[in-house]
Amino acid sequence: MILNLMGGILLTNASNVILCETEVAHLAAKNIIKLSWTQDEECGNDTTGVIILASETLAQPLSQLEQDT
Repeated sequence: MILNLMGGILLTNASNVILCETEVAHLAAKNIIKLSWTQDEECGNDTTGVIILASETLAQPLSQLEQDT
């Protein structure tokens, strides 16, 4: 459930719809959302899989950097 700026309520389980309604400031997060939109345009499905894969791809080097310091 999403409450928009106009006070309306959006009920959905479609991740692409949720991402379209979410305001994001972080640059990496914006790029991940763009990847999800591209996936939806090309295939029409599995936007959640793109988010998970891209997030894990970014998380792996971060954990390695934290171990080295």
